[in-house]
Amino acid sequence: MSKLSRVLLIIMITALAYMGAVRGYQWYQRKAEAYNEAHPAPPLFQTQEETAGEPVEVRPWTAGKEDIFLEQQPLSEVLQEQQAKETIESILSDYRMNPAFRRFNAELERVTKGKVSDFGQLSNQSLSQILKDNPEIEEVVRKNMAREDFAEVLQQIFSNPQYQQSVAQLQGGDVPSGTNGPVQR
Repeated sequence: MSKLSRVLLIIMITALAYMGAVRGYQWYQRKAEAYNEAHPAPPLFQTQEETAGEPVEVRPWTAGKEDIFLEQQPLSEVLQEQQAKETIESILSDYRMNPAFRRFNAELERVTKGKVSDFGQLSNQSLSQILKDNPEIEEVVRKNMAREDFAEVLQQIFSNPQYQQSVAQLQGGDVPSGTNGPVQR
């Protein structure tokens, strides 16, 4: 078979495919028109003449409920402490999967032989008492602060105002600033 016959054969097959597609689309159009005639769509807008026979329901306007906010009593000391602990736990949970934070927590638990298992316990209790009982914690903190990734995580945690407020409440006013020691409030 010559090149010319192949080209003509391809042109004829393409023309047949095109004609078949056109006929298929025409068949689809006829079916869609027949369906639309059998199932007319409701009109979007009706004129007054079209709705004259239909009763119209008119409901009187009523004002919605008004929200009333009452001032709440201040939380008790126990609830404030519980809320502060939950806030710290929530903030620190954002960093639980951070490798530097995990490494610090593991090292902290290893050095204190399980007495202090993670950074959250340092935040929830009296830091000065924990450091008196476990002086090796200072070395762990100093060593990890030399690592840039851990220092960055610690800076992010300490820059959170909710964290600062919660720690100040639980530790009696001393809030660690991350790199420069405690900040007095």
